Amino acid sequence: DNINKVIAYEPVPMAYKLAKNFIEQSPFHSKIILRNMAIGADRETKIISASRMIDFGFDYTHVKDVSGVNVKAITLNDALSDLDNVVIKCDSEGSEATIFNDTDLSMVNAIELEYHGNLEQVLIGLKGKGFRIKIKDPLKKQGILYAIRK
Repeated sequence: DNINKVIAYEPVPMAYKLAKNFIEQSPFHSKIILRNMAIGADRETKIISASRMIDFGFDYTHVKDVSGVNVKAITLNDALSDLDNVVIKCDSEGSEATIFNDTDLSMVNAIELEYHGNLEQVLIGLKGKGFRIKIKDPLKKQGILYAIRK
């Protein structure tokens, strides 16, 4: 058992409640911290559209209606502060490129990231940060990227 802790961020209220229930039933519940907030390019409050609050493929960056639930967003730099030996699993439904830009990843050893039509921008955010990149199905619009510390 080499895992010290898992810190998870889930902005969608319904998905957060489900994740919280699963975590409470897990034998690893004492090692998992779940936060009902988003990781974004900026520290701000995001509105999760009322019409999309139970959609697990939710992308708050493209929401048109303004009714819904306010969710706090922090930057990846905020989330990584005071951590070391980090592994990131990221599926942020299209905002991956902005999340990784201008982020200090010196404490990160590996990243598994789902990209959504923005692979070139994601690669720019990871360029020069000491990772070996492997892309599963690089010709697809959506796919998985693996970044391993060199």
